[in-house]
Amino acid sequence: MNKQLLQNIDFYRQKLQTYYRLSPDMHKNLNRHLKPHLLSTCCALGEIPATQEDRILGLSKAYDYMVQAVQTELGEDTLLSLHGLLYADTDKGQAGQYRFDDLHVFRTAYTPPASEEISHLIQHFFQQMDYSRKQFHPIEFASLSHKRILDICPFSHGNFCVAYLFLNLLLLRDGYGIALLPAFRCGEYFEAIKASQKPVFPEIDSLTDLIAVSVLEGEKLSCSLLPLS
Repeated sequence: MNKQLLQNIDFYRQKLQTYYRLSPDMHKNLNRHLKPHLLSTCCALGEIPATQEDRILGLSKAYDYMVQAVQTELGEDTLLSLHGLLYADTDKGQAGQYRFDDLHVFRTAYTPPASEEISHLIQHFFQQMDYSRKQFHPIEFASLSHKRILDICPFSHGNFCVAYLFLNLLLLRDGYGIALLPAFRCGEYFEAIKASQKPVFPEIDSLTDLIAVSVLEGEKLSCSLLPLS
């Protein structure tokens, strides 16, 4: 990863952490200010239509859960809860349930594993998290975890949104800002995911760099919302 980019990210991270220590309540207020920006990104990914108020409400509930889960142990239930809150009011039959059918992701021209493999793959993913966390920079670890969820695509729909929320959950746990991906970069994001899922010579750097830039933009926005000197 770009060292200068990481230095800039850590600079803003330190500023935010210093302020949170001085004013703990401001962290909660900041999360409320950032919620519309994250909701906008999920809408831009195309899985939550901005015109459907019930889905926006579900996304808002999933965001609140994401913020609360920063202090809890992560596991399979975390993903199921995120998806369950997203679709509880619009698709109760599949909300918080793994898919039963095979899937092809047209946006990235990718076919994920068969449905009967999902539970085992997700459990293995969480079992390996502690080891993987020690091997990578936190932003790289969060990016790879985000990609792994999309590799598995455990749900019939909403995988990009759940993976994006989980990405930000990991970033918040390590003291970073939320990764804000603007709508005009969503095409670049899908291309980066597509490149990372190539069966031969997959390329992950484009995705991790894009997420790192999104984290930096999120931290800059956070700092602009706080009375920092």
